[in-house]
Amino acid sequence: MPALNTNHAQWSLFGAGFCLQFPIGALLAGIVGTIIGLRPTLLIGVVGIQPGFIVLLLSPVIRVTDTAKSM
Repeated sequence: MPALNTNHAQWSLFGAGFCLQFPIGALLAGIVGTIIGLRPTLLIGVVGIQPGFIVLLLSPVIRVTDTAKSM
């Protein structure tokens, strides 16, 4: 989605997503950390971020250098 928007709209989308995702993730991590402890919560976070990273590495997004060519 950000590749199809202007630079200002791209930063607006990024800011809105960050403001919504960060507090929700912090709240969930606090709840899980309270219930099962710090180390298991960190392990869940580390393991949970890996699939998204692998999908990003294997996707064509990593090779996009110019948004005009990709549209």
